[in-house]
Amino acid sequence: MEVFVFAGSRQGIGRTTASLLLACGFFEMGLEPLLIQVLASGEPPTLREDEEAPFETARLVLADASSIGSEIKDLAGRHAELGPVIVDLPAQLFPEELLCDPRSRFLLPMMTDKAAIQGVVGDMLDVFGRDETEGYARTWILPTRWPSILRREEYLAVLNRALARCGQRSSVTFHIIQPGGIPELYLGFEPILVEGRIVLSPLLMKAVAMIAYSVLRATGSSLVEFPENAFPQ
Repeated sequence: MEVFVFAGSRQGIGRTTASLLLACGFFEMGLEPLLIQVLASGEPPTLREDEEAPFETARLVLADASSIGSEIKDLAGRHAELGPVIVDLPAQLFPEELLCDPRSRFLLPMMTDKAAIQGVVGDMLDVFGRDETEGYARTWILPTRWPSILRREEYLAVLNRALARCGQRSSVTFHIIQPGGIPELYLGFEPILVEGRIVLSPLLMKAVAMIAYSVLRATGSSLVEFPENAFPQ
C-alpha cells in the first residue's frame, strides 16, 4: 500500500485539485485508487454524495486532530490490496502516524510566486524538524504549472534561497516532480468540478495519466517497473 498525501499550510485549491487529478490519472492508468478527503468541521465536501467519481472515495471529518492519522491509516489499510491511496489534507495538518510511515509519500503542491515557494520550504522545516533530515526523503514538491516554467536547477536555486531566508544551510535535498510531455496546464485555472461532479476537459484528459506516471516514477513507487527515485523501506 502506498499513500500519497497532499499537504501544506497554503494553497488549498492546489492541494484538492492536484489530489483529484492524481486519482483520475491513476484510474486512467488502470489502477484502482482511493481518494480520502479530510474535511475541517463545517467544510462542505468537494464531491457531491449523489455523484459518483470514476474511482472510490471516502470522507473523514476532522473532529480530533490527534486521531485523524489513525483513521486515515485504517481506511487506507482496507484498500491496501486494491490500489494506491490519495489523501487530501486540510491546511497545516500533518498527522504523525503518516509522517512516521515509510509507505507515505508527502506531496507539497507549489505555485511559483515568492510567497508560495517560501511557504513550501517552511512546511518542510516545520513538519520534519529543523534538526532531522530523515523525513525529507519522502517529501516531494509538485509545481502546479505544466509545462514547468523553470528548469529543475532553477527551482533548486530558488528553493535554496528560500531556505537561507529561514536561517538554514543548503543541506536539504529538494525532490521536485516535473511531469513532461503534457499540454499547458495551470492548476486553479482549469476547472475539473462542475456542480460537484468530476468533468475532465480534453486538455486534462491528456494530462492526468502523464502526471500520475511522473508522480509514481519520482517517488520510487512499486507500481511502475523502473522507479527513478526508490528509497529504502
